[in-house]
Amino acid sequence: MSFGGFLVVRPELRNLGIGDALLRRGLSHTEERICGADGVFEMQDVYARKYGFIFAYRNIRWEGEIAGVKDHGFVRAAEVPFEELLEYDTRHFPAERRSFLEKWISQPESTCFVSRNGDEITGYGMIRRCVSGWKIGPLFAEDEMIAEDLFLALCGFVDSGSVKSGPVYFDTPEPNVKAVAIAEKYGMVEVFGTARMYRNEVPKLPLNNIFGVTSFEMG
Repeated sequence: MSFGGFLVVRPELRNLGIGDALLRRGLSHTEERICGADGVFEMQDVYARKYGFIFAYRNIRWEGEIAGVKDHGFVRAAEVPFEELLEYDTRHFPAERRSFLEKWISQPESTCFVSRNGDEITGYGMIRRCVSGWKIGPLFAEDEMIAEDLFLALCGFVDSGSVKSGPVYFDTPEPNVKAVAIAEKYGMVEVFGTARMYRNEVPKLPLNNIFGVTSFEMG
């Protein structure tokens, strides 16, 4: 499994074939593996025609100022055996991403909360500082109630007083209508979106349990 993203060319050097050359060079490393990407809507026909990407579904980016919850009862990721968290994460992504996950959940100015039912993980979510405000991702959960509670807990971290507040961004797969409903319930506004696409094969993922995308750049 591979995932590509963040293909950027300086404005004055666009339309010279640089982006095409970079993308083809990157794709040469994927061989016959599944390769995912989140492309802007306007380019999805080009990605399909020139590079063989298959449209899977839309992702929606939401923005809002959310009054979160501080008294939630979730545990931080550091309190959970990493192998258990990795196993849960792997259920929601087409490949195991051990090295990535180790670094992702330990970023500065971030937190990761885990929902447990006894010894069983029933969801987890991450929020991290971005250029302007905060981004939630991923947010995986067994049902919409756990997802909503994690969402509010993550937003509560932003308003905890120990960190500077700001807008929250939440990227939801459009087929998960319950994820979209959470964003709408809290007055978030759609500000951006992508076409999730794959080469070679569209993996079967539990989209009803994927409430927040990890990252448009890394899957």
